[in-house]
Amino acid sequence: MIPKKILTIIEDLFNKTENGDLEWGYNDELATVYITIQDREYEISYNFLETYEEGQFRMKITKHGRDSTTDYYYDVRESEADYDKLKNLYDSAQASNL
Repeated sequence: MIPKKILTIIEDLFNKTENGDLEWGYNDELATVYITIQDREYEISYNFLETYEEGQFRMKITKHGRDSTTDYYYDVRESEADYDKLKNLYDSAQASNL
């Protein structure tokens, strides 16, 4: 389960991407979308977990502070709640630069 605060960020990024306000980069080889907004970098990657026989999305948020940089990771598997929200953002981000 993704924390509520992060879900709010995901929904905001999705809405801005769908409205054409954000254009994400896409790396096909790594199945990753990425964008930098102010002092934060957002990266969403997809992989297939053979152990569970299901897909997984991982969101990495990098926050650049005055004296340090911190990475935060949020994973969600296909069988878990919130998977569709992160998948929808990933799909929208992937299509944003077409």
